[in-house]
Amino acid sequence: MQRWSWLLLLAACERSGAGASVSDARPPLPTPAPQSTAPVVVELFSSEGCSSCPPADRVLAELDRTGVPGAEVVALELHVDYWNDLGWADPFSRASYTERQGRYGKTFGRRGVYTPQMVMDGQAELVGSDATGARNAIAAAAARPKTGITLARMGSQVRIDVPSPPGEAGAQLSRRHQRSSRTQ
Repeated sequence: MQRWSWLLLLAACERSGAGASVSDARPPLPTPAPQSTAPVVVELFSSEGCSSCPPADRVLAELDRTGVPGAEVVALELHVDYWNDLGWADPFSRASYTERQGRYGKTFGRRGVYTPQMVMDGQAELVGSDATGARNAIAAAAARPKTGITLARMGSQVRIDVPSPPGEAGAQLSRRHQRSSRTQ
């Protein structure tokens, strides 16, 4: 979730010019060597209170174990909390996962959310137990161009560089972490 927060903050800063240094004069970032695989984030929205979820849990585990040609599967299982009111409180559930799934629902134009829902790179969604559909969607996500993000820690600062397509300005965001001197 923090990764997305940083990306959203970065995008907002790039558009507004606040807090981000955007310059065509800085040296270009090195282009990473081509990889044989591309990372694909696979999020499974699930719950221990969902009777349809165990097959999707197995699909995600299999994708994580065997992978998909051309893709490095980054498997995440996010337990939602909207099933908790039915008598069984899922100890792994988080309201933030439910909120994240709700944002995806709006992005995909859905009137509601469901479990088990699988989302690939935030771009495609399907029923999580559809192993063939998941493999196809992951392969398609791996084939899409990715933005290379570089993170560098420099003492108490973190520098994030995001290259842009040719002809567009890139963005750079630096954040200083300060420790509190208060004792509690």
